[in-house]
Amino acid sequence: MNPSPLTELLHLHGYGIYVWPAYAAMLAGMLAEPWLIHRRMARARALARQQWRTTEPDDDGASAWGPTRAPQELP
Repeated sequence: MNPSPLTELLHLHGYGIYVWPAYAAMLAGMLAEPWLIHRRMARARALARQQWRTTEPDDDGASAWGPTRAPQELP
Protein backbone atom coordinates (compact mmCIF):
# COMPACT_ATOMS: atom_id res chain seq x y z
CA MET A 1 0.00 0.00 0.00
CA ASN A 2 1.49 3.32 -1.09
CA PRO A 3 1.01 6.32 1.21
CA SER A 4 -0.59 9.36 -0.31
CA PRO A 5 1.53 12.41 -1.16
CA LEU A 6 -0.14 14.33 1.68
CA THR A 7 0.76 11.64 4.19
CA GLU A 8 4.34 11.67 2.96
CA LEU A 9 4.47 15.44 3.27
CA LEU A 10 3.13 15.40 6.83
CA HIS A 11 5.40 12.54 7.88
CA LEU A 12 8.60 13.99 6.31
CA HIS A 13 10.48 10.70 6.67
CA GLY A 14 9.95 10.67 10.43
CA TYR A 15 10.95 14.28 11.04
CA GLY A 16 7.48 15.78 10.71
CA ILE A 17 6.97 15.54 14.47
CA TYR A 18 9.79 18.08 14.88
CA VAL A 19 9.32 20.23 11.76
CA TRP A 20 5.60 21.04 11.92
CA PRO A 21 5.58 22.27 15.56
CA ALA A 22 8.55 24.49 14.70
CA TYR A 23 6.62 25.98 11.78
CA ALA A 24 3.57 26.46 14.03
CA ALA A 25 5.63 28.24 16.70
CA MET A 26 7.19 30.51 14.09
CA LEU A 27 3.79 31.35 12.61
CA ALA A 28 2.34 32.05 16.07
CA GLY A 29 5.22 34.42 16.83
CA MET A 30 4.86 36.22 13.51
CA LEU A 31 1.13 36.70 14.06
CA ALA A 32 1.48 37.73 17.71
CA GLU A 33 4.21 40.35 17.19
CA PRO A 34 2.14 42.98 15.29
CA TRP A 35 -0.74 42.51 17.71
CA LEU A 36 1.53 42.98 20.74
CA ILE A 37 3.17 46.06 19.18
CA HIS A 38 -0.24 47.58 18.46
CA ARG A 39 -1.39 46.91 22.02
CA ARG A 40 1.77 48.43 23.51
CA MET A 41 1.50 51.54 21.31
CA ALA A 42 -2.16 52.02 22.23
CA ARG A 43 -1.29 51.90 25.94
CA ALA A 44 1.59 54.36 25.45
CA ARG A 45 -0.67 56.77 23.56
CA ALA A 46 -3.34 56.56 26.26
CA LEU A 47 -0.76 57.23 28.98
CA ALA A 48 0.67 60.19 27.04
CA ARG A 49 -2.83 61.64 26.56
CA GLN A 50 -3.59 61.21 30.26
CA GLN A 51 -0.34 62.89 31.31
CA TRP A 52 -0.86 65.70 28.81
CA ARG A 53 -4.34 66.43 30.16
CA THR A 54 -3.27 66.41 33.81
CA THR A 55 -0.05 68.43 33.44
CA GLU A 56 -0.44 72.07 34.47
CA PRO A 57 1.99 74.68 33.16
CA ASP A 58 4.40 76.22 35.67
CA ASP A 59 4.56 79.94 36.43
CA ASP A 60 7.00 80.47 33.57
CA GLY A 61 4.68 78.71 31.11
CA ALA A 62 6.72 75.51 30.95
CA SER A 63 5.20 72.12 31.55
CA ALA A 64 6.62 68.63 31.75
CA TRP A 65 6.37 68.55 27.95
CA GLY A 66 8.44 71.71 27.44
CA PRO A 67 7.64 75.40 27.10
CA THR A 68 4.05 76.18 26.16
CA ARG A 69 4.77 79.73 25.07
CA ALA A 70 7.77 81.70 23.87
CA PRO A 71 10.06 83.02 26.61
CA GLN A 72 9.66 86.70 27.35
CA GLU A 73 12.46 89.10 26.48
CA LEU A 74 14.76 90.32 29.25
CA PRO A 75 14.53 94.04 30.13
